[in-house]
Amino acid sequence: MQLYERGLIYRGHRVIHWCPRCLTSLSDEEAEHSEETGSLYHIAYPIVGGKKNSSVTVATTRPETMLGDVAVAVHPDDERYKELVGKSVRLPIASVEIPVLADEYVDPAFGTGVVKITPAHDPNDFEVGRRHRLAMPVIMSADGTMANAVDAGSRVPPELIGIDRFEARERIIRTLEKAKQLIRVESHQHAVRHCYRCDTVVEPRLSDQWFVKMQPLAKPALKAVRDGTIRILPERWEAVYINWLENIRDWNISRQLWWGHRIPVWYCDKCDSVIVSRTDVAACTKCGGEVRQDEDVLDTWFSSWLFPISTLGWPDKSSAALAAFYPTDDLITAPEILFFWVARMIMAGYAFMDAAPFHTVYLTGTVRDMNHVKMSKSLGNGIDPLDVVQAYGADALRYTVVAGMGMGADLMLDPKDLERSFAPGRNFATKLWNIGRFLLSNIGSQPVRSIDELRDDELTLPDRWILARLNTTIFECDSALGPARPEKGKWDGGSSGTSSPTGTSRRRRPALPAVTMLKSRVPCSPTPSTTRCVSCTPSCPSSPKLCGSVCPLP
Repeated sequence: MQLYERGLIYRGHRVIHWCPRCLTSLSDEEAEHSEETGSLYHIAYPIVGGKKNSSVTVATTRPETMLGDVAVAVHPDDERYKELVGKSVRLPIASVEIPVLADEYVDPAFGTGVVKITPAHDPNDFEVGRRHRLAMPVIMSADGTMANAVDAGSRVPPELIGIDRFEARERIIRTLEKAKQLIRVESHQHAVRHCYRCDTVVEPRLSDQWFVKMQPLAKPALKAVRDGTIRILPERWEAVYINWLENIRDWNISRQLWWGHRIPVWYCDKCDSVIVSRTDVAACTKCGGEVRQDEDVLDTWFSSWLFPISTLGWPDKSSAALAAFYPTDDLITAPEILFFWVARMIMAGYAFMDAAPFHTVYLTGTVRDMNHVKMSKSLGNGIDPLDVVQAYGADALRYTVVAGMGMGADLMLDPKDLERSFAPGRNFATKLWNIGRFLLSNIGSQPVRSIDELRDDELTLPDRWILARLNTTIFECDSALGPARPEKGKWDGGSSGTSSPTGTSRRRRPALPAVTMLKSRVPCSPTPSTTRCVSCTPSCPSSPKLCGSVCPLP
């Protein structure tokens, strides 16, 4: 509601990504690109009033949409076609005359330099159609079958009505071949969008949807990363984030699904009023007539982007939880939702709280199989962690994942060979276990004095060397992890951490809790010590006795 009141949400009639299987619109991010090898069809469009058999050749990858063509276009500087501009050609199969126009959108180097303009079934063609005020006939139904829909008249012949778009493509090609209007077919590598839910090929479709104006929201989110208010780790993702926000388009937030937050808009068919309200509307506020609520629901990410504030009491800005915990320090997530969720949470933070929701975005790696394919249940290439625990132990599983997944690095595991993937982790855990058992077998039953109970003159040279190496390791690990939040609200670029702590049983405990529990068997004094580790060098940041840079030893 706040965004609508600011003029940032509007109802638009545009070409959007549509899934014919899920029967819903999709955002740009939900329509995922896939590089595929398809065909480029060169089709002859006869020139109206030209010499006998004269034609212009149009190249397209989607001949099934040609029935919705309203023009063909050439680049205004393309000398090959200057004499054609302003004339007309006849659309094959539909037998409709359409104009030849000039537009800078056309790439003279693509295909023949002549492109078909289908405003209702291509987002770029839609913009060309708006510039030239062209008709926008819809020749396909919501389920991806051919139909004479809005403004189509009888463009789609009876034999194609109700036929699936890809079957219609084959039939149209055969018809063009018989009419000798198919000049040639070339192999063509191009990007095809697929629905992120069901992998169905997405169909561009002209429809009415609700949109959010994104550029005003993107500006502070861009500035936050550029000026160091927010850092993204690994840093290579910052360029991806910035490129996406610099080229952001308005966000289609309405979905034609059975679940989700209903759009709070009501329509009065009696006086055509549109009512946007925070509460349910029983009757039209203008004429008192009956109203119907918009049947669409909001994109799930439109509610998810509020997570950092909605969980803390927002929109009550006086909430104690909001004051105590906003902003937080770190967001740890996967890079594939950098746009779906992370960037939008940052935009929402500035839009509703005028502050970033977190200081650091830490993007983890992804667990993949040996073919570099992301592991998932749907693909059947995953590994059941309980099988690993049963065969190699929980510590082997934890250590393999922690050790193999550095910052932003993917972890490669072989679901067909668990021994190869997890035996090294098991062997390392077993080595530590054996070291622990050896120590336990040699210390006897007398209580082991804590470090603070030892005088400096009781430490041998090997003792001091071991403790020095331990202190150095802990200090380096703490330094590598870096501070939790930036000084004076800005990251300077020199405090990002990349290491995982190792060196003591406490440092290993998150990854190897079972093995490090051996420490609990060490006989100790009745009163546990909280003294920090001993330093043996004058260069220690604290006193020669105590090193204040680390936590108490376990």
